[in-house]
Amino acid sequence: MQARTKFYLYSRYIHGWLSAACFLMLMFFAMTGFLLNHNQWFSSKSKPEIQQLQLPSHLVDYADRHENPTQALLDYVRSQTPVQGRLGKTEYRQDQWLIQLNNPSARSEIKVDLKTGQAQVKVMKHNAINVLKNLHKGKGAGPFWSLLIDFTAILIFILSLIGYILFFSMKGRLRTALIVSGLSLITIIGLAYTAI
Repeated sequence: MQARTKFYLYSRYIHGWLSAACFLMLMFFAMTGFLLNHNQWFSSKSKPEIQQLQLPSHLVDYADRHENPTQALLDYVRSQTPVQGRLGKTEYRQDQWLIQLNNPSARSEIKVDLKTGQAQVKVMKHNAINVLKNLHKGKGAGPFWSLLIDFTAILIFILSLIGYILFFSMKGRLRTALIVSGLSLITIIGLAYTAI
C-alpha cells in the first residue's frame, strides 16, 4: 500500500473517531451559539429574590479595619443564605461593599453597608435558555467546564483540519472542492469586512 493511500486511510480513521467524540459537544455548542446570536428571541427576566442580613459587630469591625474583607463577608453571607457562584466583580464605595457572584444558573449581588452592618443579598435566577447560553460562554461555570470548552474547541479544530486534508484524496473532485473552499473563504472574509 502506498504511503499516500495509507495516510488518507489513517486520516479517515481518525476523522471518524473524532466525529463520534465531538458529535454531542458540537451539537450543544452549535445550538447554544444560535441562542446567543438571537438573544432577543429568548430574553426573559425573573423577579430577583432579596434577603436582608444583619452582620455581627465583630465582622463589621473586621471589614472596617481591613483593606479587602471580601472573602470574610462572603463566607458569612454563604453561611446564612443558599447563595452560590464564583466571585466576580467587587467594589468599595462610600462605606459600602458590592460583591457579585456568577454561576450559569443565577447571578447574585451582595451589598454590605458598614455603617449600619446590614447586608442585602439579591439573587436573580436564570431560566433554562439563559443557563444554556451561560454554559456556552463558560460564564461562572468553573475550571472543569472551562477545560471542557477548550477541549471541545481543540477537537473540533483537529476534526476540521483532517476533514480539509481529506479533500485532497477526492479523485476527480479535488478541483471542485478547492473552488468551493476558496469561495467559502472569500465569503467569510467579505462578511467579516462588511460586519466591521
